[in-house]
Amino acid sequence: MLAGTVGNVLEWYDFAVYAFLTPTLGPLFFPSDSRGASMLAAFSVFAVGYFMRPVGGVVLGHIGDRHGRRAMLTASIVIMGASSFLIGLLPTSASAGLLAPIGLVVLRMAQGFSVGGEYTGSMTYTAEIAPPHRRGLLSSLATAGALTGLLLGQATDWALSESLTRESVSSWGWRLPFLCGLPMAMLGLWLRSHVPESGEGPVHHSSTLRELWRHWRALVGIIAIVTGANLVFYIANVFLIERLAIKAPELASGYGGANTICFAGEVVCILLGGWLSDLYGRRRISLIATAIMMAMIVPSFALLLEEGVVFEALQSVVPSLRVTPPLALLALMLVGAPLSVLLGVQGAMIVEFTPKALRCRLFGVAYSLAMACFCSTGPVISGVFVEHWNQPDFPMLYCLAFGLVAMVALWRIAEPHRVGAEV
Repeated sequence: MLAGTVGNVLEWYDFAVYAFLTPTLGPLFFPSDSRGASMLAAFSVFAVGYFMRPVGGVVLGHIGDRHGRRAMLTASIVIMGASSFLIGLLPTSASAGLLAPIGLVVLRMAQGFSVGGEYTGSMTYTAEIAPPHRRGLLSSLATAGALTGLLLGQATDWALSESLTRESVSSWGWRLPFLCGLPMAMLGLWLRSHVPESGEGPVHHSSTLRELWRHWRALVGIIAIVTGANLVFYIANVFLIERLAIKAPELASGYGGANTICFAGEVVCILLGGWLSDLYGRRRISLIATAIMMAMIVPSFALLLEEGVVFEALQSVVPSLRVTPPLALLALMLVGAPLSVLLGVQGAMIVEFTPKALRCRLFGVAYSLAMACFCSTGPVISGVFVEHWNQPDFPMLYCLAFGLVAMVALWRIAEPHRVGAEV
């Protein structure tokens, strides 16, 4: 359990560092007269990494199903560590021209390939080795590990902005978090090389994409469930919080601190969600958490956007309303608490209704498609609608629509006959 969780922390730290350094990396690799255009270009490269996730889900998932979960998790962390380290060595556009953004795109694709097998693989592994009556709680450790990695990535960005000047961060400081990827990956590799296989060990059944498609109902259901939660996470914690920091640079550090504190609270809520699902059932807890999350999206997004119909209504009641870092933290936690409970349930729930022979591939491909097609593109699409088409209510409506789809998918899933049944 420790090796699976710690490896996930290291993996997601590497992947998250890019997201939170986007405002810095945009002008360095995509110079433009408009800082907003540079940021959108950098966010687009952030999304590119997600489009490699389905490929990683297929390739690394095949390794996990055919050669064992340990082989898959070991390969994923090596790829992530190497690609992160190389990003830290990249020249910028000022010295390498077009080669700089090309190199960044290629290495981001390698990172996305790695995460395509890592996240779902670690959830599968921890769910399979956990005692049946504690599967929800212990499998939620993998998700908590991922969020802890994101927390470390955010905290690193915050520490850079506090300890270095903006010029120093742009000049050389941004490289430090990426260069740390290699030694961190070596630690994860050492941990994972000693773990036992889960369950009965490798599953030696070969399968093709056609066989995966035979389980298309489960594939579509996983995509809907995953998208409903993760789209909210990426729009709130990546797009909206970064937008606030750009609008008010003097408060950027405060907004970064609010995001970091929010992540710490969400780690606790993830574990709470897994624990509650062991007591009351995965489907029931997921439906309740999704309904609360959808209710909280409306006021939270209105505050984080500082514009739109709902925010104008709030200002009519409180004319002096302005979003400060403490208020941003409140908005993030209102939507983040039920969102995190929902994320804590997903690993055990999905493992329990997927067949073991195809589990790594089915879970990995479905999750990766959801992230590539909907979640990772959320910040870019929201940016276009908000900044270019002046539609500030779009992010809220977008998330509510996918939340409704997730509710329908959860409603159609049958609760396992016995919570904690053997998998």
